[in-house]
Amino acid sequence: MISKNALIIVATLITVAAAYFAYEAVTHHSYIYGLISFFAVALAATAVRSYLKNQRQ
Repeated sequence: MISKNALIIVATLITVAAAYFAYEAVTHHSYIYGLISFFAVALAATAVRSYLKNQRQ
């Protein structure tokens, strides 16, 4: 099982990557970068949600 600190690090890195792709989407007017950003944020949120759900059990 993943530790809390590892989850925080991974979620932070994914969020930073999402912010970068969002920046690229705005500066280059590219929908692909926007989609990557959206799915990266969704991935980070899913990881945190899964961790919290497993903590309750």
